[in-house]
Amino acid sequence: MKVLVTGGAGYIGRHTVQALLEQGHKPVILDSLVYGHRDFLTSANCPYYIGSISDHALLRRVFREHQFEPKEGTAEWLSALTVRCTGFTGTGTPTLDVVDDDD
Repeated sequence: MKVLVTGGAGYIGRHTVQALLEQGHKPVILDSLVYGHRDFLTSANCPYYIGSISDHALLRRVFREHQFEPKEGTAEWLSALTVRCTGFTGTGTPTLDVVDDDD
Protein backbone atom coordinates (compact mmCIF):
# COMPACT_ATOMS: atom_id res chain seq x y z
CA MET A 1 0.00 0.00 0.00
CA LYS A 2 1.32 3.46 -0.87
CA VAL A 3 1.19 5.63 2.27
CA LEU A 4 1.89 9.32 2.90
CA VAL A 5 3.97 9.74 6.07
CA THR A 6 3.91 13.29 7.39
CA GLY A 7 6.86 14.08 9.63
CA GLY A 8 8.65 11.10 8.09
CA ALA A 9 12.14 12.52 8.65
CA GLY A 10 11.74 12.88 12.43
CA TYR A 11 12.59 10.25 15.02
CA ILE A 12 9.25 8.39 15.13
CA GLY A 13 8.52 9.10 11.46
CA ARG A 14 11.85 7.61 10.42
CA HIS A 15 11.13 4.37 12.26
CA THR A 16 7.60 4.35 10.84
CA VAL A 17 8.99 4.66 7.31
CA GLN A 18 11.46 1.83 7.96
CA ALA A 19 8.70 -0.42 9.34
CA LEU A 20 6.50 0.34 6.34
CA LEU A 21 9.33 -0.52 3.93
CA GLU A 22 10.13 -3.75 5.79
CA GLN A 23 6.49 -4.82 5.55
CA GLY A 24 6.28 -4.16 1.82
CA HIS A 25 4.48 -0.82 1.86
CA LYS A 26 5.52 2.16 -0.27
CA PRO A 27 5.92 5.26 1.91
CA VAL A 28 6.07 8.78 0.54
CA ILE A 29 7.53 11.27 3.02
CA LEU A 30 6.41 14.86 3.61
CA ASP A 31 8.48 16.76 6.18
CA SER A 32 9.19 20.43 6.82
CA LEU A 33 12.58 19.54 8.37
CA VAL A 34 11.85 21.78 11.35
CA TYR A 35 12.62 18.76 13.53
CA GLY A 36 13.37 16.17 10.85
CA HIS A 37 16.72 15.26 9.35
CA ARG A 38 17.59 15.74 5.67
CA ASP A 39 20.15 12.91 5.75
CA PHE A 40 17.39 10.40 6.46
CA LEU A 41 15.40 11.61 3.47
CA THR A 42 18.27 11.02 1.08
CA SER A 43 18.94 7.53 2.48
CA ALA A 44 15.31 6.40 2.89
CA ASN A 45 15.03 4.97 -0.63
CA CYS A 46 11.52 6.36 -1.16
CA PRO A 47 10.04 9.57 -2.59
CA TYR A 48 10.10 12.62 -0.33
CA TYR A 49 8.94 16.22 -0.32
CA ILE A 50 10.24 19.02 1.86
CA GLY A 51 7.52 21.38 2.99
CA SER A 52 4.63 21.96 5.32
CA ILE A 53 1.41 20.01 5.45
CA SER A 54 -0.32 23.43 5.44
CA ASP A 55 1.07 24.16 1.95
CA HIS A 56 -1.98 23.37 -0.19
CA ALA A 57 -0.10 23.66 -3.48
CA LEU A 58 2.49 21.16 -2.29
CA LEU A 59 -0.20 18.75 -1.08
CA ARG A 60 -1.97 18.98 -4.46
CA ARG A 61 1.36 18.17 -6.14
CA VAL A 62 2.01 15.17 -3.86
CA PHE A 63 -1.48 13.76 -4.45
CA ARG A 64 -1.23 14.42 -8.19
CA GLU A 65 2.14 12.65 -8.47
CA HIS A 66 1.22 9.64 -6.29
CA GLN A 67 -1.80 7.41 -6.38
CA PHE A 68 -2.37 6.56 -2.73
CA GLU A 69 -4.41 3.42 -2.23
CA PRO A 70 -7.44 3.99 -0.01
CA LYS A 71 -8.51 1.40 2.49
CA GLU A 72 -11.86 -0.11 1.69
CA GLY A 73 -14.68 1.94 3.21
CA THR A 74 -12.72 5.21 3.45
CA ALA A 75 -12.84 8.31 1.33
CA GLU A 76 -10.78 8.04 -1.87
CA TRP A 77 -8.13 10.48 -0.59
CA LEU A 78 -7.96 9.01 2.91
CA SER A 79 -5.86 6.00 3.75
CA ALA A 80 -4.75 5.14 7.25
CA LEU A 81 -2.64 2.46 8.81
CA THR A 82 -2.03 2.02 12.51
CA VAL A 83 1.59 1.82 13.61
CA ARG A 84 2.10 0.21 17.00
CA CYS A 85 5.29 0.25 19.06
CA THR A 86 5.98 -3.36 20.02
CA GLY A 87 9.08 -2.77 22.12
CA PHE A 88 12.61 -1.45 21.99
CA THR A 89 15.92 -2.87 20.86
CA GLY A 90 18.94 -2.98 23.15
CA THR A 91 20.02 0.40 21.78
CA GLY A 92 16.66 2.02 22.56
CA THR A 93 15.37 2.03 18.99
CA PRO A 94 11.62 1.38 18.89
CA THR A 95 10.38 -1.71 17.06
CA LEU A 96 7.21 -0.93 15.14
CA ASP A 97 4.49 -3.08 13.66
CA VAL A 98 2.17 -1.82 10.93
CA VAL A 99 -1.35 -2.98 11.67
CA ASP A 100 -4.06 -3.23 9.04
CA ASP A 101 -7.26 -2.62 10.99
CA ASP A 102 -9.17 -4.78 8.50
CA ASP A 103 -7.35 -7.92 9.68
